[in-house]
Amino acid sequence: MLDITPQIIRDFRARQALFSDSSVWPNSVLQIALEEADTETGGKRWGIYQNRSSKQRGMFFFAAHWLTVNYPNGASDNKSVNASPALQVSSRSVGDESTSYAVAPATTQDSAFLGSTQFGQEFLRLKKRIGIGALVV
Repeated sequence: MLDITPQIIRDFRARQALFSDSSVWPNSVLQIALEEADTETGGKRWGIYQNRSSKQRGMFFFAAHWLTVNYPNGASDNKSVNASPALQVSSRSVGDESTSYAVAPATTQDSAFLGSTQFGQEFLRLKKRIGIGALVV
């Protein structure tokens, strides 16, 4: 597992400008997101973490997705944490009664979750590219 250093957090802020404001996105929250992202990109196919590597790009896309889904209004206020599932929702109404439910798309649940933000879509695109081809051991 990668040690999430202050430099990695600075690099993330520089590459993902939406998260550059430390008053909205505290380092402690970015560290958690980057730790989650490191786990998601932990396989050998991602390579090692270095500037502009697949590992770095994947981590940054996943962390940005994770932050966007979990903190839709920024992370400066813990009350803004989104506990709702990040899936497509459909509603039906008959008279005074209505119901809403998650709709499973034709893709996997993983793809549905990641497909809910632009960052997640970029992560999926990169993950697909990483998965193609032979693995050099």
